[in-house]
Amino acid sequence: MIILNKILSLIKGSIGKADSAELDMSYDVPVRYRADYLAAKMVTKMGVYGTRIEMDYGVLTDGYDVSNDTVWLTVKTYTSNTAISAAIACHEVGHAYLCKNGFSGSRIEYETNATEIALHFLRDELTDEQFKVAERFLDTALKTYKS
Repeated sequence: MIILNKILSLIKGSIGKADSAELDMSYDVPVRYRADYLAAKMVTKMGVYGTRIEMDYGVLTDGYDVSNDTVWLTVKTYTSNTAISAAIACHEVGHAYLCKNGFSGSRIEYETNATEIALHFLRDELTDEQFKVAERFLDTALKTYKS
């Protein structure tokens, strides 16, 4: 299972102090819709029918489970209407899209492509300010896979 929220706890040890400051959650901004709604909308738009969006009561457990075609979002992500929660939820739907379309690249390619898919969807759903926050979060998260 891909665990994007866990990245927050790992980043300070993975990248420099200047970059880890980018993940200060205080720069998050509210968006119009909750993350679960945006994830469900993305499932429909991307044609990954059958993929479920479910709430997970764990901690740091946002992810996509290919074995049962389910995007699991923590309560915090699922119920939130912030740019970062939207980015996390849509990134996980990006994984569903990749898996359903036979992706067979490396881990870094898998993460990068899921991010690109999420950002492509979010470009039309968020304001410029909200999009920049989502993009900044996902780009910083990708650094953990490259280091």
